[in-house]
Order: sequence, then structure tokens, then C-alpha cells
Amino acid sequence: MSRRNLVNPMANAVLPVNSKQIHDIIANSEETDMLFYEYEIVDRDKEEKWARKQARRHGLCLCSRWLFMIIGNAILIALTCSTCAILIYVNTPNDLTVKPLTYGQSCVTGSSNCDWLRFLVCSSEVCSCFSNRAWNGTDCVCTTDQYWDGLTCIQKPGYQQSCSSSIPCYSKFTCDPLTSTCLCPSESAAHYSRYYTGLVTDYYSGTCEPKGAWGSACNVHYVLSCQEYNGLTCSLGAGGIFTCNCYSGYYWRSDTGNCVEQGKRPEDDCTGNAANNLGCALNATLECNAVNNQCRCPTNYFWNNNTNTCSFHGGYQTLCFDNSWCNSDLNLVCHSSALTPCDCPITSVNARCDCQNTHYWDGQICSPRVGLNIPCPGNYACSTGTCLYGYCLN
Repeated sequence: MSRRNLVNPMANAVLPVNSKQIHDIIANSEETDMLFYEYEIVDRDKEEKWARKQARRHGLCLCSRWLFMIIGNAILIALTCSTCAILIYVNTPNDLTVKPLTYGQSCVTGSSNCDWLRFLVCSSEVCSCFSNRAWNGTDCVCTTDQYWDGLTCIQKPGYQQSCSSSIPCYSKFTCDPLTSTCLCPSESAAHYSRYYTGLVTDYYSGTCEPKGAWGSACNVHYVLSCQEYNGLTCSLGAGGIFTCNCYSGYYWRSDTGNCVEQGKRPEDDCTGNAANNLGCALNATLECNAVNNQCRCPTNYFWNNNTNTCSFHGGYQTLCFDNSWCNSDLNLVCHSSALTPCDCPITSVNARCDCQNTHYWDGQICSPRVGLNIPCPGNYACSTGTCLYGYCLN
């Protein structure tokens, strides 16, 4: 058997090394020389599974080569940075590694030895406060009447100057939320109970004082020095003294604690001031009736609708518009063409106060005309007959 014939049956055959076919060929062959090729077929997936299994059995973890490279580089970088940090620390000046200096301690001008977190800087070789801040024993701060604008301490705004939530007012004032200006603080949310004693252009030196109540002394130079919310104003009072009083046309009601408009006509209310008549308009000559607390005209006066004042009741033969103009207590009426003339003793004239035809003017009052044999001043006094020899006779 030739070599060719021997080999051909196995040509291109793939067999395991220890297979029966290989053993038979070797045992039965007459060939003295034989050439075998051994191949190893590698299955990567099986190898990885087997390796992971073995690693788990021994409590290990398998990593890829690229992961080892990343971890290694990270460790190398960390070591390098740590080394640099140590070198920097070793070569850093002492003023960066020691505890910062506090207020008043000696320092090197231009250095950062002083504690900047407390706004301390080195000035003239001494740690002092930055800008115009002040040392309070712990930190450099703005004074109570200053605020920090981010760069320096600025004085807080004064009276009637602008303010806001970030710009507080000077200590004696408060920021009014309605006007955003600094005003005197008030004990009431409904009104301002204090006034400022400084001039308009003086924002700080004045003081905030309580506004004056009714009858208290006041200073006319200070705006709103009286309780204007109760209707008071500072005006010249008795004895040339400026006092807090109601405005003209108003009067003080002690029961309500405020100024109320005066009664301007009869029967208007004047409660609370019947004694001094301030509850009624004095320029209308009204007075307050203490019985019913209503305004009225004084005795012998009447309400004149034309002038809206109390006018004096007209006497005998005075001008009149209607009967209200004449003094009814004297039985006078306003004569008109509708009435029979009295002519007692003066000839009756329209629009003049006169006696009725049944009366005569006796010099004081309109008296009833007298009968016969009664003393009389003239014929006009006799109801019948004629006045002769001082008597009414037929």
C-alpha cells in the first residue's frame, strides 16, 4: 500500500488525538514513517466561563485588561497629586498655614495675616477693620446706624428719606410701607402718633415726640405737632399761647375724643359742649340748648333763612320779611297789605314790624286796645269812642 493510499482515507479528517481511528492506523500500518498534525481548537466563551467559575470558587474577581489599565492610571494620578500637595504645603509661607491674626495684633503690611472672614486687613502693621466697619469684640461690623451695601458701610436714611427692606432706616425712624420713606414710629397702626421736631432739611438731629392732644401746648413751626387724626391743629389760643385746637367750624367732643363739625342751623346736634356753646356755629349766633343738646337762636333772636344766621327780632317799625323777623314776645307782626292797618301811633307800612289792628304800641309792647272810660294815650288806643281828656269816651 502506497503512502498516498494510506493517507487518503483519512484526508481532511479531524479526529481527537486519542481517538480509536488514530490508534488503529498506527497499529495496522506498515508504513515506517507517518506524519500527524495535532490542532487545538480554542473556545473563548467556554474558557471565560470556566475562568470565572474558578475565580468565584476562590473568592476572586476577574477584570478585563482595559479596566486594570484605568485603575492603574487613576492610582498613579492620585499618588502624583498627593505628592504635589505635600510639596506645596511644605513650601507655603507661614502666614497661610498659621491661625489668622485678630483685631489689634501686629501684622506685615500688604500680607494676608489678618482674619479676612472677620473683615480684618493689615493697615499700618496692625490688624484693623476694613472700610468704615467697627470692631464689636468678635467681628468688624457696620454701626447700628449704618448698613452694608456690599462694598462699604453707609449711613441709614433719615427722616422722610427713601427706604426699603434692604435699606433700613436710621434707628429713631421706621420705614413706612405705604410711602417707602422713613417716618417717626407710631403706637398705632391706624395713624402716626409722633411728629419730628427737626427742620425739613434736617434728617437726623431732630427727635420724635408724641403729638399733642386737645388743649395741650404745641409748636406751630413743627408740621403735624397735634393729633391731626383727631381733627386737631396748632393754632393761637387764649393768652397768645399756641395750643392744639379744632379747625374753624368744628368743636371738641370729649365723649368721642375728636373734633366734630359745629351745628350750623337750629336743631342741629351739639352734644358735649352746651356749656360754652362751641357745639354750634358762633358766626351764626347759635347757642346750644343743654336740655335737648340742639342748637337754637338766643332769646329775642330768630333764624333768618336768607342769611343763615340768628337775627335780632325786630322791634316796633323795624324792617321785616315775615313774622319771624319781628319779636313775637312783644306781639309784633310783619305788616302787609293783607292786614288792617293799625296806625298805632305810627302809620302802618308794609314790611315793618307793627301791632295788629286790635292792639296798639304802648312804647314797650303791643297792648290790647282799651274800652270806654279807660285811660288812653290817643284815639289809636281806644277800641271804641274817642280818647278825650285822657280817657276813651263816646
